Amino acid sequence: MKHLICVTLAISLAIVGLACAKKSSDADKDKKPPKPVQVGEATVGTVERVLTAPGSVVAVRDVWISAEVSGRVIGKHVTEGQRVYVEPDVPADEQTTNLIASIDPADYQRRLGQAQASLKVAEAGLEQFTATQKGLADKITRNRPLYEKGTISENAWDDLVTRKEETDAQVALYEARVEEAKQAVEIAASNLAKTTVRSPLAEALVAEVAFDAGEFVAVGQPMARVVNLDEMWVDVEIGESRVAEIRLGHEATFRVPAYPGEMFRGLIRSISPVGDPASRNFLMRLAVENADHRLKGGMFAVVTIPVNNRSGVTLVPKSAVRQEGKFRYIFLVEGDTAVKRLVKLGLEAGDAVELIEGVEPGRKIVTIGVEELNNGDRIKVIEPKPQPEAAGAQP
Repeated sequence: MKHLICVTLAISLAIVGLACAKKSSDADKDKKPPKPVQVGEATVGTVERVLTAPGSVVAVRDVWISAEVSGRVIGKHVTEGQRVYVEPDVPADEQTTNLIASIDPADYQRRLGQAQASLKVAEAGLEQFTATQKGLADKITRNRPLYEKGTISENAWDDLVTRKEETDAQVALYEARVEEAKQAVEIAASNLAKTTVRSPLAEALVAEVAFDAGEFVAVGQPMARVVNLDEMWVDVEIGESRVAEIRLGHEATFRVPAYPGEMFRGLIRSISPVGDPASRNFLMRLAVENADHRLKGGMFAVVTIPVNNRSGVTLVPKSAVRQEGKFRYIFLVEGDTAVKRLVKLGLEAGDAVELIEGVEPGRKIVTIGVEELNNGDRIKVIEPKPQPEAAGAQP
């Protein structure tokens, strides 16, 4: 009996001790200073998933002009950066504002003269035999009744018919010679015209010049590169796993380092039907209007392509989410206490993130200071510091 009383007394003392320890712990917790945080609310908004990829800006019309005839350059008419264009209402062969170079035309003028002379000889021969052909045809018509009556001998008639057939053959031969000579004249005239090298674009800037006056150029040799900057491509390589998400005609945005903080827009114009066999990437082209010519060929671009969006979803700032292993948490504000809540995230939208599960719109949450919080910590709400205004220029 005495032993039972001792055991009961020990258990009672232990329970009292635990209760006192709990009260002491709660008291210590209350004595801890509240942790400073900033708070906000879970809101309702729209979120979209985007694909970000590097790209390169290229001109839609970017042309290397090559020599179409060989010869020595006797005139260099352009330098890098020069504008070349076509003047309205001026005949093509009289344009002076789109000149690139002049190749010595002497040899081509001589060839044109020879072709024109050959054409005149062929035309004269055709004219002569055509007249003979007509005369013989008339004579056959007149003599046919006499031949049928027997007034003209068989030999005389056969001779007349044979001469007509021979003349017909000569006419056909000279007709072919005339056509051949005309083609030779056209080719010679075309080659002579090609000694004046012009820009093929109605409006362009000279990007590169690859020749000098006095240099001999061969057929096919690159001479100058001209670009029109009115319309640009942004070329982007899209991975095989993401290409099915891209839609033709959709709008995409991009930034270039030359204009920090500025956003440019374009439309997805094409997606290559064939991927690169080595990288398995597909070329996507974004069409961009560039009337002010601010974008230049070769600029680096960071392209953002929307691939999915949802509206009416719960959003919180990214700074409100804390990750612990594979789990994500936020802290609800309940009075002066932070309550830890497990959440499931969805898409990101700029500085916000979608909450699929865990918090309802309108709930107050901790947005800044979550790294130092534990469940049940007391908190003190502080206001964000105002951003200093930029100082104006001093006189």
